[in-house]
Amino acid sequence: MAKAKETVEETAEATVEETKKRPFKSAAIVTGALAAIGGSIFGLKKLRKRKKSAANEDTPVPPKVTPSAD
Repeated sequence: MAKAKETVEETAEATVEETKKRPFKSAAIVTGALAAIGGSIFGLKKLRKRKKSAANEDTPVPPKVTPSAD
């Protein structure tokens, strides 16, 4: 357990040092992480919407009829 804690502390310290050296690279990583989170939220909303519409499929929907050009 102590070795794991030490490894985490070393990794965190190295990350902070790299952030100080290359702030633009860090900003790009954060932007990518936020984009991934946003994409996940978007996908979950789509799935919830699909589940909701699937639950409403039990209700009969009248067929779409287009008038003929007679």
